Amino acid sequence: MRRPRLLLALLTLAAFLAVTRGEFSDADTQQRLQVTHWLWSDQPQVAQYQSRGSIPAHPTYWNIMARPGFCVLPGKDGKLYAQFALGQSLLMAPSDILAASLIGSLHGAAGSEDADRFSQERMTVVNFVTFSILNAFAIVLSYDLLLLLGFSERQSMASAALLLFATPFIVYMQDVAETNQMYLFYVGAMVFALKARRNRLYLNCAICGTLAGFNVLMKLPNLVYAPGLVLVFLFAEEGDLSWPERLRWAISRQALKGMVCLFAPLCAFIFVDRYYQYFRFGEWFSTYMKECAEAYAAVGGYPEAYPFGYDRAAGFLGPFFSADRSLFLFSPFLVFTVMFLAFNWRSVSHSRRLAVVASLVALAGLALIYGGSYYWNGGAGSWGPRHHLPPAQALCLLGFAFAAQGFASFRPLTRSLVAMNIVIALACQTAALAYSPLLENQAYFLGDPWRVVPLIRARNIYRLLNGSLNSYGATLDDAEMRSHVEDFAEGSPDILWLSIGFGAAAEAPLLARAVITAWCLFAAAVIAAAGAICVVGFRRSDRAPSPATACRGLSEDEGSA
Repeated sequence: MRRPRLLLALLTLAAFLAVTRGEFSDADTQQRLQVTHWLWSDQPQVAQYQSRGSIPAHPTYWNIMARPGFCVLPGKDGKLYAQFALGQSLLMAPSDILAASLIGSLHGAAGSEDADRFSQERMTVVNFVTFSILNAFAIVLSYDLLLLLGFSERQSMASAALLLFATPFIVYMQDVAETNQMYLFYVGAMVFALKARRNRLYLNCAICGTLAGFNVLMKLPNLVYAPGLVLVFLFAEEGDLSWPERLRWAISRQALKGMVCLFAPLCAFIFVDRYYQYFRFGEWFSTYMKECAEAYAAVGGYPEAYPFGYDRAAGFLGPFFSADRSLFLFSPFLVFTVMFLAFNWRSVSHSRRLAVVASLVALAGLALIYGGSYYWNGGAGSWGPRHHLPPAQALCLLGFAFAAQGFASFRPLTRSLVAMNIVIALACQTAALAYSPLLENQAYFLGDPWRVVPLIRARNIYRLLNGSLNSYGATLDDAEMRSHVEDFAEGSPDILWLSIGFGAAAEAPLLARAVITAWCLFAAAVIAAAGAICVVGFRRSDRAPSPATACRGLSEDEGSA
């Protein structure tokens, strides 16, 4: 297949266009965009309308567990600062400057007077320019990772396409949360850690360290990815080598120089993160979570030391076994991945084992870090435990590749089960695209008898389709839930083009039908293209790429297999 990277990038961009909501649906990203404004303009980090924060004065159980509101934090200079790290704000800076210039030139004085419209248009431009491209890079780097691990071009393409559509990747592409950017930096760092053992040792190590370092700017806990990356770099050499031989290279002078090249940019980014903390709050060795705890304590009504103090065992096990946040519910193909590795570990190649171990180490580290915090579940609007998703998505990617490679040799029953697992995974993500999962998450915390968030979403979609959702909402005692039901009924599906079409139905019915029909045809074309890539990847077998082919630059196009 010719130009696979370009094809995957175009497929990702097309999927982004098909499901985008236009502006940001993630409130945290909106706050981070305000920090972006502060970086290059004279605007404050916290806009005037945000200056009181959104912490409820009389928090309910739902507020405490999943929707505590965002904090506005007083800094050492008396100014107000946002509670977030700097990474995503930096990513949005180029497109934010472009958006301000473009929208200002189009609207002039009118644009500055209509602040709400200006802000919405600005978010839309930043979304289309920044996050569409970053998501495309993430999928392309996923393809490159599989090539470097010895999978064929077709298998790697099919697996990358399934990562896009059959994991929460597409949900967070629509939501514009930072989850996919953290996945991008993690997988990108692993790609260059693997490349470093094959050519351009020092350059590839420096790129690996830079990507890992920027991931730390996204969130300081992302330091947990570093041990796995070091493990991959030091021991991922393929071949019939004994462990003493691998250890001998790992302590060699060449390996030491590579480690210096890797850790130099990583440490530089850690310094930037620490300086940003000092700049705001005058402390080098704390995090903004300290100020958040003080903010919640000042409001009152929250548990002592909130958001810390959660049952650590429950918080650690929650991402794996809870009914509302289990990774196996929101990334269902993890079931196949775990079972395949359990039964076939000895036949998995050395470098693939290391990639699996690196992701498991990161996943365990994140579970440990977030386990003692009420934030472990990802919050009210998350589809699954979003803090834990990047390594889980990497494991799903490997699972798709294992399935594609072995599909032709599986027994008929096994093939049927694999296909069923993929269908369930696709259905899970499709259900999530209709609307933000606020309603289902709150229903779970208020004791919904169905108890499993994806099943609650499926039930609500059924009620929406048969017209009984509003009558269900009328039976609810909680006013906030009734409001969510009304929003769900009126705003679904929450996709930009369908919102435009349905919004114009009364005044311009022909235009509305044209927009909706065009979207349906476009979405069908995207699905057909992805399906064709997956069918080819699962049905045909071709030889794995040579090391030279796998290490080509990201800008080069592959020839046909």
